[in-house]
Amino acid sequence: MEAGLSTKLCPWQVPELVALCIAFQEVAEALQDAPLPIRARATCRACLILRAVRGCQGVRWMRDLFARKPKFKALLLQQDDGRAIMNTCKWLRSEMTQENAQRGNSVWSAHREGRHTCYSGWHAVNGLCTAEGSAGTAEIVVDLADIFQHWLSGRPECAHLPLEDPRLAKLLGAARGRLPLAVRAKKVIFADLYNSLDAGRVLWLWASRNQPQPCYLPERMPTRTKIIPSAKRQSKQ
Repeated sequence: MEAGLSTKLCPWQVPELVALCIAFQEVAEALQDAPLPIRARATCRACLILRAVRGCQGVRWMRDLFARKPKFKALLLQQDDGRAIMNTCKWLRSEMTQENAQRGNSVWSAHREGRHTCYSGWHAVNGLCTAEGSAGTAEIVVDLADIFQHWLSGRPECAHLPLEDPRLAKLLGAARGRLPLAVRAKKVIFADLYNSLDAGRVLWLWASRNQPQPCYLPERMPTRTKIIPSAKRQSKQ
């Protein structure tokens, strides 16, 4: 900070990006026995649900749930996108209700950064459980299925989308007005442009992490980041 640099200059300085990328990879690997088109859609559904929840604790809890309970995987693999999302999220809400009771609050799963707390975690799961929210998320899956199939094809050259690829614009804008973040006064609140760009960014980072020059996304966050002051600032000291 003293150097005047952004504290989110590198992906590994953003905890939720690390947590989400690790979760995306675990889901993709767990679904690898399914035929590629089905695997692509199921992975996309899971990634969108995880991004809606977004909070580090919530994402880690979902990773554990996915590893422990085969029903999570079975629900994601249903044929119809909207039904798969709706049924998965209703089951997830039931599991999260129990967890909320044990923890004594419903904000533990959220992205704890300002107003984002109200538009992630438990609130997002409630949005996904609505007919409007699950339908909007299903539309995203339809739009991004070919991109996920491209990513999961197993060919090194297909691991990510280069910046000049027109599909990248579709990826970055797909969630806008369609991915639910909360329900307020019986009205579903959907992702704005910022949240859509952020969702596209984390998907792109996950897909690009195995490139020759991958994004540095460690399994564990560094406990402290050392900021080196600029030479100009040092000269004044």
